[in-house]
Amino acid sequence: MDKIIKIYIIVTIISAVFSGITLAQGLSSEISLYKILVNEEQQETLIKADEVEPADLLEYQILYANNSSSDITALQPVLPIPTGLQLITEDSLDALVSVDGVHFFAYPIMKTISKEDQLISIPIDKSMYRFLKWKVDRLEVGKEVTLKARMSVL
Repeated sequence: MDKIIKIYIIVTIISAVFSGITLAQGLSSEISLYKILVNEEQQETLIKADEVEPADLLEYQILYANNSSSDITALQPVLPIPTGLQLITEDSLDALVSVDGVHFFAYPIMKTISKEDQLISIPIDKSMYRFLKWKVDRLEVGKEVTLKARMSVL
């Protein structure tokens, strides 16, 4: 039960930080958190997540809207991945990933190890990813963009 409460608090804090933020230059953002429910036919349904439990699948949706009088360029929003959550990815992830919030790379981040006197590259464990960063080259006046990230509760 304590783990459920901790994860709920983490999710609430992230939502509070991102929801309704009015950023410089007329950029506003709103974050929503959904549980991903999968039925027997493998069809997905998203429902608002008020509480989460271990093994839940989640989707963050971050909506950015340009309410200014000019286009916004080089928007690079960053989403932290809280402890207790793990990134779920497909092969093509439209965000960069980071383990430290400073250095961002295309997914997956590879590490080099020595195996049988050879150096080989393998992807790092998904649990090591702590941040996502998107690159939005241009957000035109009056337009919106929704960025999505899927995670699982550990």
